[in-house]
Amino acid sequence: MKMNNRTVGFVCGLAFSAYVVACTSVPTVSSSSSAVMPGYNQADRSVDQQPKTPAKEEQPNTSSTTSSSTESMEEPTNNPSDLQPLAPRWVELFAGDTDTLIEAIDQADQATLEQLVGQPPGPGQQIAQLRLAMMLLHRGVKAELPDSVPAPLKAVLERTRKLQTQIGQSRPRRVGLLLPQDRPWGEVLEKAFRFGLGSSTVEIVVASSQNPEAGMRELILEQGVSLVVCGPFLKRAHRAAVVAQRFRVPLISLAREPGLSELGDSVFQVGLTNEAQIDRLVAGAMELRGYTRFAVLFPRTASGWKALKRFTDQVEARGGQVSIKQPYPRGETTFTPLISSMVGRDAAALN
Repeated sequence: MKMNNRTVGFVCGLAFSAYVVACTSVPTVSSSSSAVMPGYNQADRSVDQQPKTPAKEEQPNTSSTTSSSTESMEEPTNNPSDLQPLAPRWVELFAGDTDTLIEAIDQADQATLEQLVGQPPGPGQQIAQLRLAMMLLHRGVKAELPDSVPAPLKAVLERTRKLQTQIGQSRPRRVGLLLPQDRPWGEVLEKAFRFGLGSSTVEIVVASSQNPEAGMRELILEQGVSLVVCGPFLKRAHRAAVVAQRFRVPLISLAREPGLSELGDSVFQVGLTNEAQIDRLVAGAMELRGYTRFAVLFPRTASGWKALKRFTDQVEARGGQVSIKQPYPRGETTFTPLISSMVGRDAAALN
């Protein structure tokens, strides 16, 4: 069955509640605990030591022990999610369309999912439980899965069961690449990565970043990668980072977006931001080379204008001047005429 992004998206974090339920099962009364009963103090010991009542003949108060043990075993578990009523929004979602419910659960935080899992059995509770189970699965924790789920999620449930059997088992080192395969140079980037690995035994699997959420879920859920390398588009990297953080799978971004790593502790950034590159470029040109006048050729995009402003500010702060500012259309590949007009030379002199 083909699943849409909403259907696959719910699967990130549901096992925490199931794990909490497993950890808060009925406490076991050990044999040692039955040897000392409530209220059995030092005074009781002195009575046992009287010659007329040898200690070996002293029989424990069976009814008291049974009562105490029963009370201990029947003590309710401390699971706050079972006691918290659902917010009106979730009550409405639970009673509504399944796809809308899946999309909402996909965006829910862990605390909310725990509360949803504590609700009476039903489609919403099952979806939340599966999502939490997948979250813990990628932390190496096997958690209880629902017995059944709504039809669009049955394939995901089976895949989750299969992945759970792999916990604790040795598996090949597998790294995922989320690259712009919808662009010509996506293949170039993949070849560069493979070339850099050389004869390494690390296995590389690739997914397209055209739809970052779908690509990340393919790498994490279907391929079982333990690390994702993503880049270089800014918006795509940001969307991929959100999914990586939700699944707690490390992501290394090659994008230049500032603050990307602030999304969470599973997101790492190795690409220099545009601002950092511009600052080093201006510092080197003016302080090391002594240049004071500049011409800037930049793309006619929001990021292009932003880069121009940063460059101009850095130059003027050092007493320099940006004399020419020439934008070019997005996708332009021929720059000779533009540069010719900027520097006052004909095209032949530039070739």
